Amino acid sequence: MSQAIIGRWGKNLAVRVPSAVADAAGLNEGEKVEVDLIGPDIVIRRPSALARQRQAEQAAAEITAESERYTLGEVSTRELREEGVPTSTPVSMRLPDNDLAIIDRAADLQGRSRTDFVRDAAVRAAEEVLLEQRVVRMSPEDFEAFKDAISTPGKPVPEMVERLRRRAPWDRD
Repeated sequence: MSQAIIGRWGKNLAVRVPSAVADAAGLNEGEKVEVDLIGPDIVIRRPSALARQRQAEQAAAEITAESERYTLGEVSTRELREEGVPTSTPVSMRLPDNDLAIIDRAADLQGRSRTDFVRDAAVRAAEEVLLEQRVVRMSPEDFEAFKDAISTPGKPVPEMVERLRRRAPWDRD
């Protein structure tokens, strides 16, 4: 998290955005942003339509790239798309008002629609589950090398040993 100092610009107050944050967000000088007060927090973001368009384009590119890595048996999702098979299906669910309020606030903070936010969260959770269950295939020789590598004790790193021997700042007298 970066910190900034509030300054004065004419009759208004101004926040100078650290260059690392501006670069990571892709902000440019002169670009218009929205400033909102959400609860006690001041939120600065791109205008919603532009932010959603950029995020949708980025998400579409990421989803396309990801989906092309997975196969459904012998057929990839790319092949299904090329054959005209629909690769998009509506999903409906009932959520308690409290859950919906949390989702809406988080989506709004990111300048995203509820649908985009929920889809992204669901896909990430699904990918995590799939990656946890992923089967790794290797030859018997590679498996033996793998077993040897994980059963061999690690070598101490002098810098880490020295760091761990230091007293913690809160333990000092």
